[in-house]
Amino acid sequence: MKKVAFLAVVALFGLVATGSAQQNAAWNLLDSPVKVEAETSSAGEVVACSALVGGGTASLFEVDNEGASSPDEFLGNELFGSFRVFHTNELCAVLSTFTLAFPGTTATGLAWDHLAPATLFCVDAFSTGTIIQFSWPAGTPTGTSTPLAAGFPGVWGPLAIDRNVAGKIGYCEDIAADVVVQYNLVTDAVGCSFSNPDNGSGSGAYGNGLSPAAVPAGGGGKTLVVASGLITEGQVTRASQMDCTGMGAYGSWDIATPTGPSGEFFVNGIDEYSSAAYGGVALNAFGNVTGLQFIITQTVGIGDCQGKDAPDSNVVYVNASQGGGDFSEPIVNTNPLGLAIQLPPAGGNGKYVVHMDSGTPSSGTITALPASLGSTCFPFLIPPFGAGAPVSVWNNIGKTERVGASNYFGTPIANPAKAPAFFHTDANGDPVNLPGGSNWTLQGIIINPTASSPKGASVTNAVIMAL
Repeated sequence: MKKVAFLAVVALFGLVATGSAQQNAAWNLLDSPVKVEAETSSAGEVVACSALVGGGTASLFEVDNEGASSPDEFLGNELFGSFRVFHTNELCAVLSTFTLAFPGTTATGLAWDHLAPATLFCVDAFSTGTIIQFSWPAGTPTGTSTPLAAGFPGVWGPLAIDRNVAGKIGYCEDIAADVVVQYNLVTDAVGCSFSNPDNGSGSGAYGNGLSPAAVPAGGGGKTLVVASGLITEGQVTRASQMDCTGMGAYGSWDIATPTGPSGEFFVNGIDEYSSAAYGGVALNAFGNVTGLQFIITQTVGIGDCQGKDAPDSNVVYVNASQGGGDFSEPIVNTNPLGLAIQLPPAGGNGKYVVHMDSGTPSSGTITALPASLGSTCFPFLIPPFGAGAPVSVWNNIGKTERVGASNYFGTPIANPAKAPAFFHTDANGDPVNLPGGSNWTLQGIIINPTASSPKGASVTNAVIMAL
């Protein structure tokens, strides 16, 4: 039985909370006027874990990835004093707590400063009208701040620093205007802005969450993840990737369905990240109603690891096919087999490495590569650099100590010809190594002049050979 405690909400600039639903340009845009004791039963397979943060009484607001830890770690803050910041991880454990020496009455958006790892930024919309930098874990101001943009209602909420671009580029959303504004946190310059995608009618939206994208979609252009929901839906219901044009949502997250069974209807902070513990991309969400941290994962498969530079990186073929909508190509193990790779549209030197792994991809196999290469369907780096265990490798790119030497089911073979080429052919098939009922996943990395990675290479498409 849930215990309901009604929160006395004070007026701010004459605005008073009037109910449990968010209302545009009202105080309860920031804090739910109702708190409930969370139901801790699982909301289904998409909730990896959930746990109370701050004793379940804190008005949680924002969360951000703390750095390159494994399992991933986060910083999340409470909206009101004593302005605690909670250091948690993706296993839903609270590692530590510290307090910000915050000058205002409400601490909204929080973002870890990835270029100065001992600092974080937090938004003080109502007292100083600035984004303030703090040291952590000391929690003291560093003296650096950025003024919030003028000309908006000023109900500034979530904050994110876009780690997918150079410099220290932040985004903060005025959730009364439903507009996300870009800030250069070094020069204090105000950049582009775009409307929350669910505010197309102008009637308002629920925009209590921003995050850098873990794996930018759309050829690398959609570098932000923005939470939103229709006013008629009554809460934040989803989060989607987009860019500063506000156009094109990719990789949508369903937030309402997995958090709802716990009694949560007022998710504030979100953080999308490449998960070390669960594989693939995960979403950390802070629930303001229940005081719960949710780690949400998606039921993922081969469609979620098709190479971030697609379609330019769609160059691998099985019997002249890329497998159609499910990326799976049926083959008969006694019929001719031809595995081929093309050059990317921009050309390149034709060097590549292709792995064949046993089975089909899942959340436990999809793995993020370094150097902004994106995710592969199976771990690509071999021990001691990673957990890759390909059954076959075709390699003319080198780095054999990292990605393996050319071999076919453990037998060394000559390096394949440069793309475009058939890197493996067998006129009679291979019933010995490819038995009936088995599945094998092919995927590579190829040199690409237009690659989004600074390494100048792209992860290719993946194709399942289904027998």
